[in-house]
Amino acid sequence: MLANCAEKCFEDAATHFGSVPGALERGAGMHHMIGNSSFCVTLARSGQACAEMPGKCGFSNVEVRPVRKRNSKKGLAEFGASATRNYAAD
Repeated sequence: MLANCAEKCFEDAATHFGSVPGALERGAGMHHMIGNSSFCVTLARSGQACAEMPGKCGFSNVEVRPVRKRNSKKGLAEFGASATRNYAAD
């Protein structure tokens, strides 16, 4: 059940990233925050997913940086992602 929840979370994030390019002019910057999670002692690599999704959705120059450690559980962190809307035609 938790695997389904995690999968749904990443699907929702992919849908969100996919909708953002239509709202931005080409060359515009995008910034996004994401926190990683653990499900039944398995760490979800949210930072890695956050780095991969924008590139698949019309962004380039994707950078992901850890912003801070989270206090809720050991090993959890928040990441900041930035990217540039591609100039190529949609």
